Amino acid sequence: MRKFIIKFLALTVAIMMCIVPALSAGASRLNEGQLIQGKIENAIVLFYENKDIGAKNNFSEIMDKDITEYLYDKITVERLVAEKTGLYKENYSLELNLINKEITKDYIEFKFQVIRTCNYTISKDIDSVLSEEVIICYDLNKALITDFYTPFNSYDIAIRGENRKELSGIPYETRKERLNNLLDDINSEYEYKATGNLDSKTNAVRVVPNSRSSLNHSNIVSYARDNFNKVQPNSGNGTIPYFDFSTISGAHDCTNFVSHALIAGGAGIYDTGASGITTTGWYYRDTENRSTSWTIVSDLHTYLINNTHSGCATGFSNSYTNYNGGYWGLGDVMQFKPQGGSKYTHSAIITAKSFSADGTIAYAYVTGRTSSWQNNDNEPADTMFSGGNKRTIYVFNY
Repeated sequence: MRKFIIKFLALTVAIMMCIVPALSAGASRLNEGQLIQGKIENAIVLFYENKDIGAKNNFSEIMDKDITEYLYDKITVERLVAEKTGLYKENYSLELNLINKEITKDYIEFKFQVIRTCNYTISKDIDSVLSEEVIICYDLNKALITDFYTPFNSYDIAIRGENRKELSGIPYETRKERLNNLLDDINSEYEYKATGNLDSKTNAVRVVPNSRSSLNHSNIVSYARDNFNKVQPNSGNGTIPYFDFSTISGAHDCTNFVSHALIAGGAGIYDTGASGITTTGWYYRDTENRSTSWTIVSDLHTYLINNTHSGCATGFSNSYTNYNGGYWGLGDVMQFKPQGGSKYTHSAIITAKSFSADGTIAYAYVTGRTSSWQNNDNEPADTMFSGGNKRTIYVFNY
C-alpha cells in the first residue's frame, strides 16, 4: 500500500509539472494577445487625433515604416481638406469597438469600428457622428502593424484603387503618383469662383422643376437620422420590409437606405410586377424580386431622372458645389464618385444645411449608411470623397 501511495504521489507531481507550464503558456499567450490589442487600439486613437484635430502624436513605434508613411500622407490630405473648407472639428470624442479578430501563424487581422462625435467650426449647432470600419494587420514576427485600411475612405480608394486592399501590392512610385493626383484634384475642387448671386443666407430660393406632388422632406430627414446606425433599420413606410444589403458578401446598404428614406417622405414606388431582379421600375418585394434602382447608386439616379410614370418618384439632378445652395436642400439625395473612380459609388440624404458668415457659401451635411458600423450622421459633404465628384437629386412624385 505504501509503495502504491508513493507511486501515486510521484505520478501526480509529474502530471502537475506538465499542466502548470501549459497553463502558464496559455495565460502568457492570452496576456500577449491583450497587450497587442491594447497597442493597436492606442495606435488607432493617436492616428485619428492627428488626422481629425491636428494633434502631433507619434505612432510610428508600433508600425512598419511603409504603413507609417502611408498614414502620414493620409493625415496630410485630411488636414488639407479641413484647411480648404474651413471645416475643423471641435468637441471631439472617439470610441472604439472590436468587430472581429482573425489569428493565423504569422498575422492577426483586427477589424474595428471607429466612432467619432464632433461639431464643426462653421456650424457649431449641428452635431455630427462619423463611424467607419478600420482593418489592421499585425505581423507577429515583426511585432509591428503592416497595414491599416479603411475600405470606404476616399484616400484609401484613391491610392489603392477601387478593388485593391493590400498596400504591399502597389509599387511605391504608383502610390506617390496617385497621391499627387489626389492633392491636385483637391486643390482644384476647392478653388471656388462665385458666378452671380446663386444663394444667400436670407434669400435661398429653392430652384426645382414644376412637380405634381412634393415629398415630405422633414420625414425623409427624420428617417435617415433615426435609422443610420441601427442594426436593423425600420421600414420607410411600414409596408416594404427593410433588408440590410451589407449582410450580402460584396454588397453595400447605402442606396437601399436612401430608398427607404424617400418612401418615408411619401415617394411613390413603381413596382412593374416583374419576377426576379429587373432594371426597370423602383421597388423592393424581397431579395429575389426587386429593381436594381432600389440598391445600386447609378441605377437609382438613372431611374429618378428618367421616370415619367404617374404618381411615382422622379427627380431633377445637379452637380453639387457650395455656390449652388439654391439648387439643393434638406431631404435631397446626394451621390458621390471617388477621385480616380469610374462611377458613383455612394448615396446619402442631405439632413442639414449651414452658411458662411457672409451667406455666399452653403454647406450640405449628409446622413447615410453602408452597414451598421460604417455610417454617418450630419457629416459635411465637402469633407467626403475629396477630389471626386458630387451630385444632388431633388425627388418628387411625377
